[in-house]
Amino acid sequence: MPNSLNRAQVSLEFLIITAVFLVVLLVFFVIGWEQAVFLKTSLQFKDVERNTQLLAQAIEDVYNQGEGSVKVVNVYFPLNTMLNVSQKHFTVTFNNKTFVKTFSMPLQPTTLTFNGKKTLFITFNGQKVIIKEQMFWTDVYSMSKVLNSG
Repeated sequence: MPNSLNRAQVSLEFLIITAVFLVVLLVFFVIGWEQAVFLKTSLQFKDVERNTQLLAQAIEDVYNQGEGSVKVVNVYFPLNTMLNVSQKHFTVTFNNKTFVKTFSMPLQPTTLTFNGKKTLFITFNGQKVIIKEQMFWTDVYSMSKVLNSG
């Protein structure tokens, strides 16, 4: 009889130690998961900020180069990022945070939704800076005309 009590005690101790180990492992996993999500969001905010700066610089470059200038910009914004362009500024909204850039030159109002990488064409027609999204090339002539003009 005492032998079976010893086995039961050892089994109970093993279960308790295993349960404590699993709880500690779960706590570390939850903390690590929260840190990974925070890091991912922080990196996405940095991407949005960097690409907002890139887009703003491209707009200023096109305006400074004068009428007829074109610039092709590849930008990456995370899923569900919105770009709203109004007369004198544009806003980029991601995850309830808004980045605003203001310009002295007039812009053509437009709205774009991003779900990753997009190619944007920025042109200046003498009156307004225009930001267009190019989904695909319609022909080789239009591709070469846009790429060779800027």
